[in-house]
Amino acid sequence: ARIAAAHEAGKVVLLDVVEEIEGGVLTDAHQGDLDPSELPADEAKRVRESAERLNRVADRLRTRVGVPCEVVVATGDPVTTTLDTAGRANCDLIVTPYEEQQGALSPYVRAVLGGPTDALAHRSTGERRWRRVLVPVSRPGDSAHAMVDFATRLAGRSGGVSACTCIGREVERRGAERQLANIVEAFDAPIETRVARAEVTEFIQENADTYDLVMLGSSGDRSAASRLISPPTFERLRDVDCDVAVVDTGSANR
Repeated sequence: ARIAAAHEAGKVVLLDVVEEIEGGVLTDAHQGDLDPSELPADEAKRVRESAERLNRVADRLRTRVGVPCEVVVATGDPVTTTLDTAGRANCDLIVTPYEEQQGALSPYVRAVLGGPTDALAHRSTGERRWRRVLVPVSRPGDSAHAMVDFATRLAGRSGGVSACTCIGREVERRGAERQLANIVEAFDAPIETRVARAEVTEFIQENADTYDLVMLGSSGDRSAASRLISPPTFERLRDVDCDVAVVDTGSANR
């Protein structure tokens, strides 16, 4: 909601995908083809309970953040339904909880991050306000720009954003400093830049307790072989004392 609120025409669409039932989609405007009155009693109850829960969340967001909210209750394959709903509702960002299965990113989250729409997976420690945001950047591009953009919106004018990059040799420092300067100059906000001679995972773990949120790229532009040899940073981070957000700028933008 805070990311969307930074746009004058921003809005939030809250989606719940319920278990397979007869029908399709129910929206708060009742424009879909799923009518609870035409469903069996148990299915109608699940749909109503889901819509009521999402509407309570929507009311809180409208009051606290001041952003318009819509509610969608849908049924079907979770990945397909999520991507289709984002397209129908004209959404340009999908936000989902970070979920793991057997120590790896869940198939649902992996598919959403790999989809055509910009996506963000959020692993929460319970933080509600993100005053200090750390953005590790490995290379310039759409992903780096999106991460810094989201970070500045979440931190707000009273917060702080640190864009950092890690180097292995001191001779790389000047080029890394120029790279960070070029990335942050596009934003009308004070952004700290840091160049650390360290391995990125160790750097984040050592500094995470001074930040509320670490925003990382999904490494979606890397080959499968590269990801196998060196897993993405977010998969190597464990037990950091702050929220983690994984950002993918959408396969259509790669």
